[in-house]
Amino acid sequence: MEEKRFTFIYRGLARVGYSFIYEGSASACSRCEYFKVCHGKLKRNVTYRVSEVRDKKVSCTLVGEAVLVRVEPCEIEAALDAKRTVEGATILFKPVDCDKLSCSHFNLCSPIALEGLRERRFKIIKVTGSFVCPSTGVKLARVLLQPQEV
Repeated sequence: MEEKRFTFIYRGLARVGYSFIYEGSASACSRCEYFKVCHGKLKRNVTYRVSEVRDKKVSCTLVGEAVLVRVEPCEIEAALDAKRTVEGATILFKPVDCDKLSCSHFNLCSPIALEGLRERRFKIIKVTGSFVCPSTGVKLARVLLQPQEV
């Protein structure tokens, strides 16, 4: 049976399916009475997805109102140039340059979970498929990524 992990997140993000990369705690967190619940079972640079939202709310000095959520480790789905994609490889993530918000693949090419994490190392956990970019004709691989320690 998988270990249950809970944390508090900003109320505006507390929804099933929301994913984030845990970067560690801020210095102010060490003085908080909820530190163990919020940070105790999370591992730095692991991606988590919210699997349950609880009714418990607390006041957080960093984000304001925070809600208790259950989280599970997960990978991030993304698209990479198929020519440079090898399962198990560690890569420097660079999103596909695209401004076509209406494209059905836009969220793979520019995953919101990776916003602000450009030029960061990720391991290609699995190649799950491929598709051709409708704008450029470039073959892209659909992959699952996991952030690596910096």
